[in-house]
Amino acid sequence: MNLGIVIGVSSYPPNVNDLKACATDAAAIAALLRTESRFDHVLVVSEHTTSSSVKRQLTEFVAQHKGQPVNEVFFYFTGHGDFVEGELYYLLTDFDPKRRKQTALENTEVDSLLRALSPNIAIKVIDACHSGVTYIKDSNAFDNYLKVTSETFKKCYFLFSSQVDQQSYQDQGLSFFTRAIIDSVLAHEDSELRYKDVIDFVSDRFSSDSQQTPFFVVQADFIETFVTVSPTLKASLMAIVNGSGPPPTKTALPAVTLADRVRADADRFCSESETRAALVHLMNSLQSVAHPPDLEGLFSITVSEGSEFSNLPDATAIGNWLSQNQHTFFAVPYLRVEKVRKRKLKKQSFGIIAHITMLDDDAYHIVEEEENRICGFRPTIDMPYLYLLLEAEPAYRNISANDCFIVPIVSRTEIRLFYTVCRYRDIGWEKRERSREFKWVTEAFPTKEENSITTAVAAIADKLWVFVREQLEQRFGPPRSLDDNNTDGSNLEGNSDL
Repeated sequence: MNLGIVIGVSSYPPNVNDLKACATDAAAIAALLRTESRFDHVLVVSEHTTSSSVKRQLTEFVAQHKGQPVNEVFFYFTGHGDFVEGELYYLLTDFDPKRRKQTALENTEVDSLLRALSPNIAIKVIDACHSGVTYIKDSNAFDNYLKVTSETFKKCYFLFSSQVDQQSYQDQGLSFFTRAIIDSVLAHEDSELRYKDVIDFVSDRFSSDSQQTPFFVVQADFIETFVTVSPTLKASLMAIVNGSGPPPTKTALPAVTLADRVRADADRFCSESETRAALVHLMNSLQSVAHPPDLEGLFSITVSEGSEFSNLPDATAIGNWLSQNQHTFFAVPYLRVEKVRKRKLKKQSFGIIAHITMLDDDAYHIVEEEENRICGFRPTIDMPYLYLLLEAEPAYRNISANDCFIVPIVSRTEIRLFYTVCRYRDIGWEKRERSREFKWVTEAFPTKEENSITTAVAAIADKLWVFVREQLEQRFGPPRSLDDNNTDGSNLEGNSDL
C-alpha cells in the first residue's frame, strides 16, 4: 500500500507569526493525494495541531499500518520550521521555545515513525523556514544532518522549500513552494508525473529567486511516479487554489508578465529612511521589553547603543558568515594582516625528494608569513548604531552580571540580527571579565514587517532571561512552593546536587 501524511499548521502562539496560507497548502496537497487513487490511506492534520494532538494522531496512524507491506510513505509539513543544535523541528500550534522538544515535532521522531512502516521509498516534502535560528558556528551541520537522515531509508526523496539560512515565503493564498508543486501538476501534459519532474519544475520556478532556493536530497532512481495526472485531479486542485466554488473550465495558469513580477517584487524593497526607521523601532522594542516577574529586584536592566567595534565579543563569526553567504547585505568581512608561523621544508641541494614523510625535523624550519585573515566585519553604510546592548547588572554580590549583544546588518529588503548572550566572572574586587563561552546566533526578517521585529526582539530578550535563570537555578535550586516542603519538617534544606 501507499500511505500519505499531511500536516498543516497555520495558528501559533502570540509571539510567533500565524501562517494563514498553510491551511490552504495542506488542503491542496491532501486533495492531490486523495484524488490520486495510488494512495490507499491519507492522514490530514490541519485543524487540531497542538503538539499532543499531532503526535497522538501520527502514532495511531503508524500503529494502524505497522507490519503491513508498505511501498511508499509520503510525508508533508507546512508551517514554521527551526534547525537548532543539530536537530530539525517542525513547530506546532502550542510551540514554546522553553519546551521545544515537547511542543515541536522533531525530524528524527518523524524518521523513526516512517521507518517503523518499513517503506520501500520515503518522501518528505517540507515547506517551512529553516532559518528561524541558524547557528553560524556550524554552517555545514544542516547538510550533514540531511545526509545522515537520508541514509536511513532504502530510497528517498526529500524536498525542502529553502536553504538553512533563508526564509520560505507565502502570500494570502498558498506558500510559494507548495504552489510550485501544485503548478507542476497543472502544467504537466502527460499522464505520469515523476518526482524528478516535480523537482525539475520547482528548480526552474525558483532559479532566479535569490531570496528562496529550494533544495533536494535524492537517494532513488528518478523513475518513481508521484501522481497520475488526470482532468479530475487538475479540476480538484484548481478548486482549492482558486477558493470555493466551481473549478474553472480551463486549467491553464494565468499569464504573468515580466513587468508584473518586477512590480510585485518591488514592494519588498525599502528606502534608506524606511530602513533607519526600522532600526529605531528595533531599539525601541528592546527598551520596552518587560522585566521577568520572577527576577524582579535581582537585576537592574539597561539598554544602550554601541558604536565601538572593540567592545564587541569576537565578531569573527559574523565576518565568516558574510564571506560564506552570497547575500546583498550592506556589510563586508573585515580583514587584518597577521603574521603566521609556518613549518616549511628547507631547500635541498639534491633535487626532488620522493618520500617527504621519511624526513626528520631537521629538514624543516619555521618561517613567519603575513596573511589576510577575517577578524570581524564592517558596515558599508552609515548605521544609527553598530549594536544594541541589553545589560543585566546584579543587585546582589552573590550573582553574576550578564548581557546580550544584538548586531543588525541590513539589505534593501531584510534586517539580519546577530546576537549572543554573555556572562561575567569576577577577577578582583572591582574587576570582572566576560566569559569566552559564547556563540553568535543569527536570524532574519523582512524590514517592512514591524511585527516580526517586535517578536524577534522579545524572543532574544527572553533568551537572556532563560540564560540568567538557568545560572541561578544551578546555584540556588529551582523555585518551589511551601507545599514542596516535607510535612514533618525533617529536611527543609535544598538538595545541593540539583
